[in-house]
Amino acid sequence: MEKDKVSNRKDVMIYLLTELSKKEKPVRMDEFFFETGYANGLDSFREVLEEMSRLEWINIIDEPGTPAFGVLPTRDIKYTISIKGIEHLNEINNPPEKKKEKKNYHIKEIVIGIIITVVGGMILNIIPNPKEIFQTENKKTVYQKPYIAIENYKLKAINESARNLDTISVNFKYQGSKIQLNRNFKLVEYTFNDKYYFHLGDRNEFEPKLELIEVNLNNPIIDSINQNSEVKLELKRHLIFSGFRTAYFEENDKEKIGNLKISFSYESEIGITNDTLVSDIFIVK
Repeated sequence: MEKDKVSNRKDVMIYLLTELSKKEKPVRMDEFFFETGYANGLDSFREVLEEMSRLEWINIIDEPGTPAFGVLPTRDIKYTISIKGIEHLNEINNPPEKKKEKKNYHIKEIVIGIIITVVGGMILNIIPNPKEIFQTENKKTVYQKPYIAIENYKLKAINESARNLDTISVNFKYQGSKIQLNRNFKLVEYTFNDKYYFHLGDRNEFEPKLELIEVNLNNPIIDSINQNSEVKLELKRHLIFSGFRTAYFEENDKEKIGNLKISFSYESEIGITNDTLVSDIFIVK
């Protein structure tokens, strides 16, 4: 819908939904407010977006904002169009064509012909019993969760402190139901089982640190056409290892030293699904 054709609240929501469908990535509310030129104020704009969220036309992504020195951290709220929102726009832009009604003539003759055909077919065993014809089961589509796998996180043994970037792959595979991945992958927690591997210094003030800094998601929609998608998670690590335990490693040796947990969500015909994945952490030569 074009902006100059907006005349009521429903038109406003359709216009905002149309503009949001043009965005390739989530957009912040203040940026979206100024881009659309909404004239009734920011509070009214927020109420319209919240109503669109209740209708499940849009997704609201609430993430921690960038902290500033001396200022309490804020929330970074962004918006994207949902699958239901896309389907609603398609219904508006491509309404079903009304079929012309055809008048039925000679109804009596048609009914008599049908009775003769059915009875004659039953006698000759050409057609099944009428109960078999008209008794149909209401088959419901069964939702199929996608296949999801995350690779193990492998750390190379080193003898001194270092800041490095590592990549973990998460693979998604179509299992019969269409889904749309969100970009809200988060490192929920990580645990190192044995501090014996780490040189903590004289005061033991240092702890191993991991941070998820980038999510590379090129194909968010997984369906019968795009059946596979790979998400690359960029992790920043700052670890210190003591070298005397790594000296005995053979070429293919590895040893589990902990695990990490990643949270994410995706949309499907049953709504938004929140899920988590656990990756084992190995130290390798």
